[in-house]
Amino acid sequence: MAEEQVQESTLDTLLKGFRPAGFFSSAGKATTHQSKAAVNPRQILWSVRTLDNGAVEISPLVAGFPAPANMRMHKKIERPKFLEQYWPEPELFFQEAMTQFAARGDLIGYPQTLKELVKASLPLVLVYLATGQRAKAETVIDFLVARSVPMCEKQKKLLNRVAVELRREGKCESALDCYASVEKYYGEDEHLHFNIARTLWDMRRLKDCLHHLERCLQINPHLAVARQFRDKLVKMLAQKKAASQAPKKGLVVDSSFKVSL
Repeated sequence: MAEEQVQESTLDTLLKGFRPAGFFSSAGKATTHQSKAAVNPRQILWSVRTLDNGAVEISPLVAGFPAPANMRMHKKIERPKFLEQYWPEPELFFQEAMTQFAARGDLIGYPQTLKELVKASLPLVLVYLATGQRAKAETVIDFLVARSVPMCEKQKKLLNRVAVELRREGKCESALDCYASVEKYYGEDEHLHFNIARTLWDMRRLKDCLHHLERCLQINPHLAVARQFRDKLVKMLAQKKAASQAPKKGLVVDSSFKVSL
C-alpha cells in the first residue's frame, strides 16, 4: 500500500508540472477497409495550450493557426486522457509554426521561443515514461538532443525515481525504458548500470543482470554493493550450471521382486 501511495504521489507531482503547449497529433478513424491497428497514430495535427486554470485546450488548425474562437471548435480534455490520445510534435512546431505564432501577438499560451518550447517539453519526458509511453518520450528526447538542450540533474534524479517506483510496482519493462532514456540523454555511469541490473534481477534475466554489474564495476571498481551483488550472482550461476551438468541417477531396480508363473 505504501508503495502504491508513493507512485500516485509521484505521478500527481509530475502531472502538476505537465503543461503541454505547441503541436500534438492524434490518430484518425479506421475505415471499413482498414483495421484499427493500421491507423497512423500521428495522422491529425492539433494546436495545444494549457489554460490558466490548468485545463488542456485542443484546437484544430485553420490555415496553420488555431481555429478562431468564434468557430467554437476548441475543446478541453482531462490530462490523463490527453496523455493517452495525443502525440507530442515539438520539432514540427519549432520548424513550422513557432515564429509565425510569435509574430501574431494574439496567440497566448503557445511557446514563442526555443526556451519556452523546451520548458513545455521537458516535463513530457517524465510523464510519458511514468505512464509507460516510451515512444512518445523518445520523440521529445530526440528533439531536445537535436537542439543540444541539456537535461538538468534534477530531471535525471526524477527519471531514476520514476524507474525505481515502476520496478517496485512490478512494471520492470517500463523501468528499463526509463533507464534506456536516461542513457540516451546522459550517457552511462555506474549507478545506471547497477539500477538496470537490479531490475533485470527482478525479471530473473540473470545473465543480462551480470553483464550490467560487470559494466558497473568496470566504470567504478570500488562500488562495494555492486561487487557483493556480482559475487553472489556469479556463485549462483555457477551452482545452477553445476546442477544442470550433474549426471542423472538411473532408476533403482528392486532385485527382490519376483514374478510367479
